[in-house]
Amino acid sequence: MIKNECEIVKDLIPNYVENVISKATKEFVETHINSCNNCKKILEELKKEKNAEKTRMTKQEDYEIDYLKKYNKKITLLKIIAGTLMVIILAIWAFAFAKYIEYRKDYKIGEYNYSIIEQAYNKIKEIKNSKNYIYIESWQRTNCPEYKSISYYKDGKFKEENYNGDGTISYINYGVDISENDYYFVQYNEHSTEAVIGTGYRNLSREMPSSLSGFYDLGITECASLEVYEDNELYVLRKAIDEYQYDELWIDKQTMIPIKSITKDFNIRTDFKYTYKEGEVKDSDVELDESKFEDKEWKNDYGQRIKEEILSRY
Repeated sequence: MIKNECEIVKDLIPNYVENVISKATKEFVETHINSCNNCKKILEELKKEKNAEKTRMTKQEDYEIDYLKKYNKKITLLKIIAGTLMVIILAIWAFAFAKYIEYRKDYKIGEYNYSIIEQAYNKIKEIKNSKNYIYIESWQRTNCPEYKSISYYKDGKFKEENYNGDGTISYINYGVDISENDYYFVQYNEHSTEAVIGTGYRNLSREMPSSLSGFYDLGITECASLEVYEDNELYVLRKAIDEYQYDELWIDKQTMIPIKSITKDFNIRTDFKYTYKEGEVKDSDVELDESKFEDKEWKNDYGQRIKEEILSRY
């Protein structure tokens, strides 16, 4: 054995364990270890340390890998939660935006419809402020005859004729204004021996066509459409629950005067027609025919007093 061979092999054992020596050197180390128990022990101890180090490293790597897996799971979970929250937020935003668009649409429809109704309202107000007009309203229900009312107004006096379905007069109202809104009236019914007499209150909303009053609250579900009726363009405003329950109001686009309305309630349909004539009323149209009241009964002093008040104003 070469002198100091053990010292040489001891220096080479670490590289031998790491397998970073040449083939010839490796054979040299193995030949020496096979014949030298001391160097063999050193090699075995170094291998044990190496294996122990490997085990420690493996455990550390496993720990780090496990930590990374747990970390990645947390990140993934957070991403899922964040994504879910984002979807919920977007869904809420989309719902709110859709509601806002719907609100704006309804608001615009309401503004548009309100403008039409307001113009019709003002036009009727203009006619009634003229102090000389005729207002005709007729109505007919499904499978029923047509009824009609004709109102004459001139300079604080009025007469209202109400007709039955057969065209005969049901009753007549005569009246005179007391003030801008109050009036006296007397009602004549040829089938009754007693005359109805009293005071009333007049305001524009009550004297509009009933359909226009009903639409004035803007409870309209559809935007006014333009239709052609008897060669005229009409605004058609509609409030509908469904195809079986709805109300319609038809307003002449040129004059802005309501000319008809429809009320449908399942199998019952009522059609209304409206006519305004301005400046055509004569004094004779609103004069009280006193002879019609000569045979009427006036049961109390109040009725007699109102009668005399009415007659004095005529």
